[in-house]
Amino acid sequence: MKQMQIAKAFAEREPKSEVEVESKPELHIGDMVADKNRPDDVRLIVVGLSDLQANEKRYNGINTVADANPGYPEDDAVVLCIYSDALDNPTVDPEKDSYAFPRSRLELVESVQGDR
Repeated sequence: MKQMQIAKAFAEREPKSEVEVESKPELHIGDMVADKNRPDDVRLIVVGLSDLQANEKRYNGINTVADANPGYPEDDAVVLCIYSDALDNPTVDPEKDSYAFPRSRLELVESVQGDR
């Protein structure tokens, strides 16, 4: 399963850490999540867990994740994700093609740990 291959590849490169906010389930690299701001069924795969808060993590050198997500806590943890349909693209680079989200914007759909 391609989702597990990406999870294993990133688990080897990223420091092992977990993100937990306001009793939300912990997220792990490889977990499938949904963006609460999207009305469709598009899914994302967690490829990284930043040590920075949303008001610290810059995504274009200027703006922070908090700037792009004003409805979420500025001190929210940052989760890096790729869209699941990108798994079909052999040239996708999860480091370059990932998007940063505040943790509270994401809902766990499927955990690589098997729990929810």
